[in-house]
Amino acid sequence: MGNKLVALTFDDGPSNVTEQVLDILDANGIKGTFFLIGDNITTTSESIVVRQVKGGHELCNHSLTHSHMNTLEADVIKAE
Repeated sequence: MGNKLVALTFDDGPSNVTEQVLDILDANGIKGTFFLIGDNITTTSESIVVRQVKGGHELCNHSLTHSHMNTLEADVIKAE
């Protein structure tokens, strides 16, 4: 039996608490996976995303607007 592991994932960012989360993770040598919403990535939050990348955290796509995909047409889902 291998080591037990925990994966930490964070959704809907970057947000006003992302830097606090990064501070805690970085202070403890922990990497996280961040699911980002495209519309939340702005010139204001760009430095947070750069910090996530430089810190070795994994970034994933949580769509452009975080719409309810089950209510959208296929072409809109592709755009997301």
